[in-house]
Amino acid sequence: MSQPRKSRVGWVVLGLAVVAGGIAFASQALGGRKPTPLSMETVVVDKGRIAARISASGTLTALVTVQVGSQVSGRIDSLRVDFNSRVKKGDVIATLDAALFTAAVEQAKANLAVARANREQAVAQAEDSARQLARAGRFLMGGDGPRMVSPARVRRINALMMTCGHYDGSGEFAYRVGLPGKSGVGGGILVIAPGRASIAVWSPGLNAQGNSQLGTLAVERLARATGWSVFG
Repeated sequence: MSQPRKSRVGWVVLGLAVVAGGIAFASQALGGRKPTPLSMETVVVDKGRIAARISASGTLTALVTVQVGSQVSGRIDSLRVDFNSRVKKGDVIATLDAALFTAAVEQAKANLAVARANREQAVAQAEDSARQLARAGRFLMGGDGPRMVSPARVRRINALMMTCGHYDGSGEFAYRVGLPGKSGVGGGILVIAPGRASIAVWSPGLNAQGNSQLGTLAVERLARATGWSVFG
């Protein structure tokens, strides 16, 4: 074997020996290290006072909710329970500020008073309208009444009122009342007692013929009480 070749073989052998030595050293170093033992500490579970408080943001939702009273909205004046407080039937858990409810009641009373005043005003206006209607029909009385048309025209108007002044109910009105009369769909009735009176009534409820139900009954009773029916 030539000299250069022997030299190369020697270097290869030397390199292999160095690598084998490194592997052996590393294996001995790692294999000889002892593992670190685990440290554990145990304590007995106990119950005591809260020593720390944790703040968090968000909405808390109860797992179970129980309705303990009727729902009334308002401003809370005092709260007598806390979250998870024990309550039983009859316990007052909160009181509401009564000022808002008192103001609402007073407002309702004021509204009622205004409504009653408006009703009284409407009744007074209806009564005044009835008086004006009765005065407007005085010229149809004849006799000593005001003269606006001739006596012949007065008789013709009264005849028309007697025969067709109450639409399809004119014959029934003539039979029950026995006086000339003219009704309106607003509930008013003008009745003439020739030589005696001009009468006006008003009631908004209408019968099947479109005439005032209570107005017709009122003048019927008046005619019977006075004996003013032209049919005796």
